[in-house]
Amino acid sequence: MKVVKFLAQVDKTKCVGDKLCEEMCPTGAIRVVGKKAEVDKKATVDSEKCLACARCMDRCQKDAVTMVPRGQPKVFGTSTEGVDHAKIRELCRKAHRQPYELVCVCTFTLAEEIAAAIIKGARSVREVALMTGVLSGCQQFCSPVIQRMLKAYGVDIAKAGAPLTYDQTFSLWDIPEEIQQKYPGYYFKEDAEMATRLRSE
Repeated sequence: MKVVKFLAQVDKTKCVGDKLCEEMCPTGAIRVVGKKAEVDKKATVDSEKCLACARCMDRCQKDAVTMVPRGQPKVFGTSTEGVDHAKIRELCRKAHRQPYELVCVCTFTLAEEIAAAIIKGARSVREVALMTGVLSGCQQFCSPVIQRMLKAYGVDIAKAGAPLTYDQTFSLWDIPEEIQQKYPGYYFKEDAEMATRLRSE
């Protein structure tokens, strides 16, 4: 969960409609809209989707985007109440995670909240971000775990849409058998078995 106190704001006089901000937004909150002529295309912010991650501001080469205080803070989060906890535990198990394991260190979001969002209908990394507030910080730790949890639920993450349009990153549990056999000194199988055992205890 994240309490968002700021909002991206676009200075239309500086915006050139190059879509650099749009490409960086984890939730699709900032979009370039307008007529066909480049001079008429300007970025617009959907306040309901903006996590104030500041990626658009950092990426804009024209200094057209700034962060301004929201009139009222907005909460992005999904409660686990009303969700079958057995299903949450099962999804976490399939993704090699514990329900109370910290997934997003920037927002202190646990695996159980990610699982609840997926069970409630999130079908892409972007939708998980909108339902939980993740991806509003570094994106280094949570992105691969979110991908893994979506895939464990049966989502084709390579086709699920922006911002991540590729398959999940490899972990211990994904190393092909031929690689394990080719490099037995790395103990891939043993490490995966030990990690699985430790997570199940």
